[in-house]
Amino acid sequence: MQVVEARRKFGGYKREAPKAIRAPKVKENRALAEAHRLYADFYDGERGRRDDLARGACYEEFVHASRLLEGADMSAKTITEFSITFDDCLLPEHKNKPHRYYEGIFISAMVKKAKEMDFVIHLTEDVRRIVGFIGYENEKNIRVYGDVGDSSFIRMSSGTVEILGHACGNLAEQMSGGRIVIHEDYWGHVSYCYIGHKMTGGEIRIKGKSNPQLELEPLVKRIEHGRVYYKGELIVDK
Repeated sequence: MQVVEARRKFGGYKREAPKAIRAPKVKENRALAEAHRLYADFYDGERGRRDDLARGACYEEFVHASRLLEGADMSAKTITEFSITFDDCLLPEHKNKPHRYYEGIFISAMVKKAKEMDFVIHLTEDVRRIVGFIGYENEKNIRVYGDVGDSSFIRMSSGTVEILGHACGNLAEQMSGGRIVIHEDYWGHVSYCYIGHKMTGGEIRIKGKSNPQLELEPLVKRIEHGRVYYKGELIVDK
């Protein structure tokens, strides 16, 4: 039972240049059109006028999205295509918000509903979005191309997640099982953006390529049980 000292204080931090990863082209099809229609229904009203989503409301929104998806045929292929094209079904004033939350909740509900176990989600630089709340209550295997936004993989209980990019604040809150691998680094403010807040099980590995001044010790202090590795070093083992 220990949290290993993990302070790393070096020079200034600059975000790396965008990677060459590009999302594949998608052709419109019946299943994708249905996903767009359902997401437009989910996003209307108050959702369309808000820029943020309080963490306390995410369960309510997740349940609402899950109900909308009842009876819909959501395959892994459709979910991948939706992650690339969801802007296509929104009004122009909603398309250019830099931080996105309802998309993450809706994709989480789609993954939960799908019969498959393996998924690919594209949130790459050419899409230019930071989508939060990806992987809410995740139990499956997800590969994310790009960065994930705030509060992703809350209440994850099983499965393996591979993030081919960075992760933002409040990653894996209340995680109870499974494994998350971040190929780049973690962005978060030490006063409120914890890793694994109230985490009770599972494993997080941060390969850490681009944030030399990251201080992980304050960020992992609220983990109850689980393991965290940074650059191959075990820094939390509870």
